[in-house]
Amino acid sequence: MVQHYGSSLRVCETVVNEWRHRGTQPSVDGEDLLEGRLRRAGQYLISRKRDIWDAMTVPLAEGDEVGVAALQDQLRLLPPVDADKEPNPAHAGECATVLVAGRQITDAQVIILCANDRKAGELARRYGMPTRSAPHILLEMSIAGSITAKDAYSLHLKGLEVSKPCSDVVDAFADPSAFTANR
Repeated sequence: MVQHYGSSLRVCETVVNEWRHRGTQPSVDGEDLLEGRLRRAGQYLISRKRDIWDAMTVPLAEGDEVGVAALQDQLRLLPPVDADKEPNPAHAGECATVLVAGRQITDAQVIILCANDRKAGELARRYGMPTRSAPHILLEMSIAGSITAKDAYSLHLKGLEVSKPCSDVVDAFADPSAFTANR
């Protein structure tokens, strides 16, 4: 993705910090399979060249925690409603991303939010941001020639080990042919 999007790729510092936190957690006996995969994904991501992360990381501004909390409240109220639940700290990255991306939108610039989480995608769309899930980005990269359809499908399957888009998206990308322009 870094090579494909180049200098236009951005990631909110909250997301980077979430991955850094995951990547520094020790493995434990009897660890949940998904947690182990997420920890290893975090280790991989934070091991990438520091200058890449620094160049694309967008920091939160002072006081943004209030805006993030408000977006978390809105996210909980999207169907299916989780109004009785405490704010899920795992959604802080998605909400911070929507907040930061919303500030970056101009008349001449299109911001596209990558979100496998359906509710985060809906929240972004409510603020005027189109969204793509990971398989949609892999399709775009395949059509552009950044990767092959076979590699896109392989990366998609690998990604499903840690993050699943909505079932209709998973169904739409069920085989390598889904990652070609002729789909």
